[in-house]
Amino acid sequence: MGDHRRAIDAAVAAGVSLVAYTSMSHADTATTVLASTHRVTEEYLRERAVPSVMLRNSWYLENYTAQLPLVLRNGAVVGSAGRPARAGSAPRPAPTTPTPPRSC
Repeated sequence: MGDHRRAIDAAVAAGVSLVAYTSMSHADTATTVLASTHRVTEEYLRERAVPSVMLRNSWYLENYTAQLPLVLRNGAVVGSAGRPARAGSAPRPAPTTPTPPRSC
């Protein structure tokens, strides 16, 4: 969290007009270790009253790359979600007319 605080403090000192923070889905309610880091960062942005948006991405498809040998061997993507459905986002350039993210 120290790196996140320093980055936010540097943004405030530089007078940025908006911070777009890449968080994670349900960071405010999830109970995972990763979620707690994102939750604390989001809270710090609000405490500092920094104009910001939280980009709560889910999972990027390239995160499955290391699993390809296992997927090919088993014929399935194995995870801990408790359901067989998977969703991911492919990295790509931002659209020319993006949907506005949620402001805090």
